Amino acid sequence: MLMLAACDTAPPPVPGYTAAATFCKYPFWIEYRPYATGSIVTYRGRLYFAKSENPGYIPDVSTFYWAEVSVWAAGDPYSAGNVVNHKGKVYVAGVDKPVTAPGEDPQHWLEQGCPRK
Repeated sequence: MLMLAACDTAPPPVPGYTAAATFCKYPFWIEYRPYATGSIVTYRGRLYFAKSENPGYIPDVSTFYWAEVSVWAAGDPYSAGNVVNHKGKVYVAGVDKPVTAPGEDPQHWLEQGCPRK
């Protein structure tokens, strides 16, 4: 499920990234709130991606339902379905061992978009 909407401009810069960019603001996780597959939430300062529909399980405990969104790093061996943050946006690997950076090829990386306001 791709969520398409306008993005917000980031307040502080991300460490290690100095160029101006557009960043998404993802909602905070709420206990007992149902989440659909593909939902992205902020929990304890980190982003999590819902791998499966769930009734609000704790993201850093329920790893069957949630995957922590890692920062993309060139050369890391990603597999289809891995979720990364690159330049303030969240992407899911569409193939094993994508050869491009997120945002360069939509067949290799699927941008998840920003939440609707």
